Amino acid sequence: MTTLGYAILGLLSREDLSGYDLTRRMAGRVGYFWSARHSQIYPDLHRLEREGLVASSDATAGGRRKRVYRLTESGDAELRAWLEEPAEPAPMRDAERVQLVFLDDAPPEAVRRHLEAHRKHHEDLLAVYSQQLREIRAHTF
Repeated sequence: MTTLGYAILGLLSREDLSGYDLTRRMAGRVGYFWSARHSQIYPDLHRLEREGLVASSDATAGGRRKRVYRLTESGDAELRAWLEEPAEPAPMRDAERVQLVFLDDAPPEAVRRHLEAHRKHHEDLLAVYSQQLREIRAHTF
């Protein structure tokens, strides 16, 4: 199964969601680590449903019909088994760092801007990780 499939199972383990809601959740909390477009999520949802890992039903919200997906027992078991496996580190692909390697011929002001942007990006990520760690520590198991 793909990482996207597991991300969908993980999101559905928290609450039943429509495809649109899954796309929004992917852009939020999960999006810091894994991105997926609307056009990627729906095919995975249909595959997961064919495999019996999720089930769907029609619902009405605000007068609009939508399809809502929920995690099945098989999907929950698959997610739990995956969570027990060690994760493979992702290969690093960082265009910004490649630029930094070749900035030795650039004006000092350009180098400074790149380094400040790089630092800000990682400070923002640190803030997200710190908040998530606080949430994990506050969660009672």
